[in-house]
Amino acid sequence: MGQIAVIVNPHSRRNRGARSPVDELERIVGRQGSVYRCGDPESLASAAEELASCDLAAVAISGGDGTNSMVLTALRAVWGDRPLPPLAMLRGGTMNTVANGLGIPKGKPASLLAGLVADVDAGRPLTTTTRRAMEIGGVDADTSPPRPRRLGFLFGLGVIHGFLDEYYRRGRPYPTPVTAVETLGVAIGSAMVGGPTIRRISERLRASLVVDGEAIEAREFLAIGAGTSPALGLGFRPFHYAQEGAEGFHLLAITCSAPRLAANLPRLHASRGIAPGDGFDRLARELLITTEDAEIPYMVDGDLATATSPLRVALGPEVRVVVGSAAG
Repeated sequence: MGQIAVIVNPHSRRNRGARSPVDELERIVGRQGSVYRCGDPESLASAAEELASCDLAAVAISGGDGTNSMVLTALRAVWGDRPLPPLAMLRGGTMNTVANGLGIPKGKPASLLAGLVADVDAGRPLTTTTRRAMEIGGVDADTSPPRPRRLGFLFGLGVIHGFLDEYYRRGRPYPTPVTAVETLGVAIGSAMVGGPTIRRISERLRASLVVDGEAIEAREFLAIGAGTSPALGLGFRPFHYAQEGAEGFHLLAITCSAPRLAANLPRLHASRGIAPGDGFDRLARELLITTEDAEIPYMVDGDLATATSPLRVALGPEVRVVVGSAAG
């Protein structure tokens, strides 16, 4: 079935410190593959180039959501239109939201890698789910030679970006899941009284949209999100249309006030969608966002970025993700 390539982000939460698990991952994979330490875009691009000529059973990633996205983007840049190897997300990050949404079992990177190695060594077919990634970037961002846009499973701007910015600020230098719960509690309380925290998080965005060719006139949005994985963290699963085989991403646009959004949180937690009149959601294949501001801050798989308006989100390549071990 080929070899296993393990890509480790040394900056991810579970890979930091004096007792880094990299040596343990190397011991587990043994002669079944190789471990690559990739702490910057250059080393990641170099690893992707080397792996392009290998017979791979899977690429295992020890990092969080952002690392998974960066590895996926780097692989696509080298693989082009060829099918990508299966990805095994080893939960080396802080919250691992995409892994949760795709149903990857809980566990430490070493135990998840051990199950993968056992399956490959025994010649067992890998248990995978297939999802489409999204391609995200400014429409005028092409360079020569062309540079691929960022690939990911979760996208958001407005209050989604603002919440994560607040979460990282409160948890500096290393936020934790507890930081996320605290940030949500502060945001809800602030929304009820119109306090400074919610004003900072939920600055409204005036934008016009084109969804699969259909123009939506300019209006103010509290948030615009999209996902091909259903979960957005803290148990919320707002992108419930994002199921295996779905030919689109779940688009969620929120137009209500911050207090109304707080009232909608139970619905979004239970995958019931936004209340009528407070926004809309649907499956889509392409989204074009144009704002009055030149720069659009957004989130992709937990990483914060900025693009020049207009910003395009489009359905990208199929990705097979390992969701369990037959040995386990």
